[in-house]
Amino acid sequence: GRDDVDGLYHGNARRNREAMTAFASDDELVEAVDKWVARGKYAKLVSFWVRGLSFDWLRLQGDLRPRRISLPTYP
Repeated sequence: GRDDVDGLYHGNARRNREAMTAFASDDELVEAVDKWVARGKYAKLVSFWVRGLSFDWLRLQGDLRPRRISLPTYP
C-alpha cells in the first residue's frame, strides 16, 4: 500500500499513548491545539490524533449540534 495519499493520516495510538498523554497535559500543546482549531488547521490536529492525542471532536461544531435524520432503508 501507498503511504503518500493526500488526506490519509495513519499512526499508532497505542504505541504513542504514554507520550500523547504527557503532551495532552502540557499547557503549550493545549494552547497550540486551540489555535489550530480556531484557524482551521485540522491537518495538524489529525496528525496528532492518529498518534493517540485525545480530542473532543464536538469542539469543532461550536454551539451547533448535529441532529439525526431519517434515511431510507433498502430491502
